[in-house]
Amino acid sequence: MRQFFFFWLFIGHFANAQTSNWELRGTVTDEYGTPLPGASILTDDITRAVTDATGEFVAPSPTRPKVLAVRRLGFVNYRLKLDTLQWRNQKAYLNITLNTDNPQLQEVVISSSPIQAIFKEDFSHELLDYAFAGPNLLLLVREKKKYFLRYTTDEAAVLSEMRLPSDVEPSRIHTSCTGAHHVVGRTGVWEVGVAKDNVDTFPRYDPVKFYQLVEPCQVAIDDHYFYRRMGNFNQSAHFYFFGPDRRRRPLLTVMDTMAEQNAWATFGRFVTGSPFFLTRPVDLSGGSFARSGGGTGLDPEEIAAEAKSLTIPELIKILNPESNDQLYTFGALQNQILDSVYAPMLLIQHQLYVLDHSNNYLVHISGPEMQLNRSPLSYHLQKGWQKDVLHDVANGKVYGVFYHSPQGYSLAEIDFKTGKSRSSLTVKGIPFFSERFKVRNGRLYVIGQPDINIPNKFLYRIMLSKL
Repeated sequence: MRQFFFFWLFIGHFANAQTSNWELRGTVTDEYGTPLPGASILTDDITRAVTDATGEFVAPSPTRPKVLAVRRLGFVNYRLKLDTLQWRNQKAYLNITLNTDNPQLQEVVISSSPIQAIFKEDFSHELLDYAFAGPNLLLLVREKKKYFLRYTTDEAAVLSEMRLPSDVEPSRIHTSCTGAHHVVGRTGVWEVGVAKDNVDTFPRYDPVKFYQLVEPCQVAIDDHYFYRRMGNFNQSAHFYFFGPDRRRRPLLTVMDTMAEQNAWATFGRFVTGSPFFLTRPVDLSGGSFARSGGGTGLDPEEIAAEAKSLTIPELIKILNPESNDQLYTFGALQNQILDSVYAPMLLIQHQLYVLDHSNNYLVHISGPEMQLNRSPLSYHLQKGWQKDVLHDVANGKVYGVFYHSPQGYSLAEIDFKTGKSRSSLTVKGIPFFSERFKVRNGRLYVIGQPDINIPNKFLYRIMLSKL
């Protein structure tokens, strides 16, 4: 079942053409009219065809199709209702244009200031998240108890908007390894499509599938899909990949050994209710709880099995609110889980890298055998690093985010030849309470709260060339 869903999610399943009575033909091109081969053509959410070298396709269907969707890596998903399409002898033709997901944006001069607030919350509107969609933006907005997905220009002019069911409680927008956007909620997830500036969603699917198959995928390249799974207490990251044969192969493990040992020790005190005290890093040879029984009476394999699926909600289930020691230890363990190992995987100008910040390595992955080449990584050892890396796909630049008081935030461009910072840009004027940094085509975007006494947040856009 897992393999079937993986195949359906990224490749699709084809209908039996022999029973088809309807036929949709057409061409798929980019904004400049260049044919796009390899685009998946879906009608009614079933893949019917893939465009050939000239961008043409023939999509048969057993019944009259109601909705067309087109997907291609590097382009915004296209979705169009076919209720007004003209059919002749159960055949129709369409010319489809896809917008690139990483366009070269034109310089927009609104004022002399490099920083602009392009969305401002008030006490009735809240910005939950945002994402880049071609030259435009997707905004997830809550208006009192209503949720909306907005498709806007870079200056926040609304092109289209759709309401999302409130019972799902959508909270964020995730961009998958294939470039598709997914709105993630507590009880449902939607994939997002755009056609002719109209935003729409594919049918809702189970969040379990999202967390199992969509979110772990980090990079898709040349029919290879690279995944990452977090290990015990989020203190290790395990990378693996699927090739064209759809076989799973291990690639690389990044582990913060000392942090994992400390988390095991804290977990031992949590499950036994031992007295809480601040500790120094533990030593495995000293009989600590980490990776051993530690005198707790619990079976090590049993503990390991529990910890692999350990989440903060699961911890709460076994929390005794009458035990102060367990409450204190719970807080410490919660912080350790949230302070996870940070090892992003990046595809930079067709080169694949993993930034191992725990062990100070830059790992370059190359060749058909997925050879691992390690070199020193040191830019992040400077004070003020925020455990955040930003990749500007348009120009290939990668930045680390830093904060220094009282100067504020800064971006350090990473030199992938030396592992050091090449240059630094100080970003003045954005609030201390800022989050969700993203960068596109020389523009930095961030959500910040300008007034500590007022909970309203702004979405800022900063022209890096003007800093």
